[in-house]
Amino acid sequence: MDKLIALAVAVAALITAVPAPAYPCLNGVLLVGDEDIRALERIERLLVAGKHQAALHAVRAIGSPSDFEGLRAAAFKQRLRLIDATAKLRLLARQRPIDLERLAEVTRTLRSVQSDTGLTPPLYKARLAEALALTPGGMGEAKILMADLEQRDLIPEAEAWVTVAKVRAYMHDIDGMSAALRRCEKMAGKRKAVCRGTDFAS
Repeated sequence: MDKLIALAVAVAALITAVPAPAYPCLNGVLLVGDEDIRALERIERLLVAGKHQAALHAVRAIGSPSDFEGLRAAAFKQRLRLIDATAKLRLLARQRPIDLERLAEVTRTLRSVQSDTGLTPPLYKARLAEALALTPGGMGEAKILMADLEQRDLIPEAEAWVTVAKVRAYMHDIDGMSAALRRCEKMAGKRKAVCRGTDFAS
């Protein structure tokens, strides 16, 4: 079962190509004209633009891809769950206080798309770490996930550098936190706002 989930997750990382964050692309070979895949691309762009509520509405509008079979269907659903959970997570992150029950639900969803086989895409790991960094007692696991991605130069999006900054703030590494935020701004380009206004209290 784990192998099937891992393979589905790996396929999910290959079936779309979004400018930010970047994904490997097979669209030009196999999936040209696939409206469901294009819909995923549009929803991911809503996340990138910070339009999280709109992303949630768009996820609900897609429903279940009835024309997909086997691993493609599983991959599509995994990716849809990732996007849905990420939008919910980033809306929750704006709340004070954060609704811990809803955060736990989102974290469970993000954990469910991970794999122990080494095939989990960096974006999936980074978004789980993003949730864990907001979770009481979750910073230790967030640190492990982000340290692995950083060491392998696989930080997938600007928001992931914010997670690195939170981990370093938690460790009272102020210089490291500042360096992570600079990396965030470099990766974010015109979206530098995602690197600011975040609570880095340890």
